[in-house]
Amino acid sequence: LRESANRAQSEAEMARAEMKRLRDAFIDVGGSGEALDNSAAMRELRSVLDRAEKGISLTRAHFLVADGIPEYFGLDVEQQVAKIQKIADYVKAETDRNYARHKSEGFRETMGREEEYKLNILVCVLRDDFKIRYIQGRPDHKKPEALFVNGLLQTKTGTCISMPMLYVLVGEWLGYPIHLVAIKDHYFCRWDDGKYAANIEATSGGGIADDTH
Repeated sequence: LRESANRAQSEAEMARAEMKRLRDAFIDVGGSGEALDNSAAMRELRSVLDRAEKGISLTRAHFLVADGIPEYFGLDVEQQVAKIQKIADYVKAETDRNYARHKSEGFRETMGREEEYKLNILVCVLRDDFKIRYIQGRPDHKKPEALFVNGLLQTKTGTCISMPMLYVLVGEWLGYPIHLVAIKDHYFCRWDDGKYAANIEATSGGGIADDTH
């Protein structure tokens, strides 16, 4: 029970951080923080965060923030959540389908190697099956599609903000310990369960690197 409560609290903290990050980005490109704060979507999100002991979906939180942006007013949050869940279901199916083959080819069932296998399947599915690509040219971060995963899913192209966030959201549905990492003006994501850790550079085809990255 204590572990469940701690996990719920951690998820709530991640959602609050995501809400603040996107709010700050919106204000940086000239948006009204007051209008965003008073939107129905943001009021609902704050209500959800206040009930953090029951757990929270970071995926839902992300799209609730998007719904508070004028360009995305009226966004069907449940539809966007369902899209992420569908991708996660596909990743799981591919992970299960390929497991026997990798095991027969010498795949070792140690914790580190198994987690590495799962991560590689996730990368390959998003890159090769869903054709997610980094946007060509210099990204215009004034456009909301550069900030939110719903824009990424619509165009199949993203930025160092939206692409690693896609990994985090899909990972949430799979139960993967994938977290967003910010360094200066760049974002990437990291798998870290305390036993196996790897950095994922989503904008470079999902390249996996150690901490020297």
